[in-house]
Amino acid sequence: METEVYDYPLLNYPSLMLVVLRRAASGEASLADCFDCLEAALRGAGERLCAPETEVRERLARARTYLARAGLLECRSAGRFQITKRGRQVLADHPQGVDDSVLMGFAEFRDFIHRRGTAPHAAPGQGIYDQGFEDFRKGRSLADNPFDFDTAAHLAWEQGWFEALDESQIKNETRVDS
Repeated sequence: METEVYDYPLLNYPSLMLVVLRRAASGEASLADCFDCLEAALRGAGERLCAPETEVRERLARARTYLARAGLLECRSAGRFQITKRGRQVLADHPQGVDDSVLMGFAEFRDFIHRRGTAPHAAPGQGIYDQGFEDFRKGRSLADNPFDFDTAAHLAWEQGWFEALDESQIKNETRVDS
């Protein structure tokens, strides 16, 4: 069985978005700078790049695009970018990684997702969120998301599923503390 890139903790989207944000927080950056930082982090963890370099660079580019669309990065000239005040706040609030569920908290990102040409049924809505919430309670896994990846509906379902997971964990912590 071949391992997917996103199965590696340092190569999943939350980690890649974190690499881009951290690099941009230290000064104006490029994707090449981010790739260099990623390679250094992998070396520091005793790992090596486990995927084709072009695929990793594409994933970094997607992370940069999503972060920019959420207003966390400001694009500069010649492929360079820098972090925004909002980006610094998100970095402080989410030091373990940033994923699409965090980005969905920003109207600009939600508008971007809607404009990408997703089908009308893929618009995020309370019903889809509720479905994800209920699916978690019914024992379904995150992999059971019925919506196409990279659609607003996928993200809405995922947010509902994670909200139910968080609620479940809080209840379990409360029982342990009692």
